[in-house]
Amino acid sequence: MAQVARQRFIGEVIKNSSALTIKVRVARERNHPVVKKTIILHKNFLVHDPQQMAVVGDIVRIDSAPEKISKRKNFILGEIIYPAERILDEETGILYTQRKNIEVPVMKAGQINV
Repeated sequence: MAQVARQRFIGEVIKNSSALTIKVRVARERNHPVVKKTIILHKNFLVHDPQQMAVVGDIVRIDSAPEKISKRKNFILGEIIYPAERILDEETGILYTQRKNIEVPVMKAGQINV
């Protein structure tokens, strides 16, 4: 039986307030048909994060799940490519995150998913 090709995207974590779920924004470039300039489009995906490792600002790789996890969750966290800077406030015990000055990878028009 042939293996089915799975989708893979690279994006930035924009929300992680839910248990076991993060929201990842994936950007891609496209040429505008009339203006003939490159525009950046984005789409948000709900991603299953079983170890709850990702925080806001991380650049992550997401892979399609073998089967649906829930109604809107079809992806699982593959790996954290560039972790965000994590700062722990010792007085309050609150973890703050800050994205490093790294450019988020954008899929080019016609690029195959890595």
